[in-house]
Amino acid sequence: MKKFVPLAALLLAAGCGSDGDTKPAPAAAEVGPAGSACPMPVTFKIAEKWKAGTVDAGSEILCEIDSKPAGSLGFLRVYKVTAPDLESGLKTFATKSKGAEGFAYSDVTAGAIAGKEVSYVIKQDDIEMPKRVLAVSAANSVVLLEVGGLDQETFDTNVKAYELAKSTLKLT
Repeated sequence: MKKFVPLAALLLAAGCGSDGDTKPAPAAAEVGPAGSACPMPVTFKIAEKWKAGTVDAGSEILCEIDSKPAGSLGFLRVYKVTAPDLESGLKTFATKSKGAEGFAYSDVTAGAIAGKEVSYVIKQDDIEMPKRVLAVSAANSVVLLEVGGLDQETFDTNVKAYELAKSTLKLT
């Protein structure tokens, strides 16, 4: 049994098996300002080893932040949409996904900005993919920050980077 104690301590320190632990990940770079990997109407810090980049022109995605360099699977994505208000923007966005259900909306604060957030799952076959999306008003539009995972485990890993972005979010 003593052989397993150091491994258990290492896994807990690494954040594995941390049921519901959503404290932010350590910060590395900032995206959003002019000259950054993704100039946008908002700025926020991204987690260590995550890689930010723009997506092909014509997409409503302003920025895609990839977790693969950090050893996980998933993305944070930032969208700019036209909507009359935050909740409408969230509802339109979230309900676009086939199999989306279990929507839970809440008022939140992102950095010092009032926003709205929705949590839901996308069910496809026997797989449930958790999602969380934050909406804030910026540049006469709604800016959405989305995190998801292929399963609960990857979501739990990726949501720490989302919490970091959310807690450091500012308007540019």
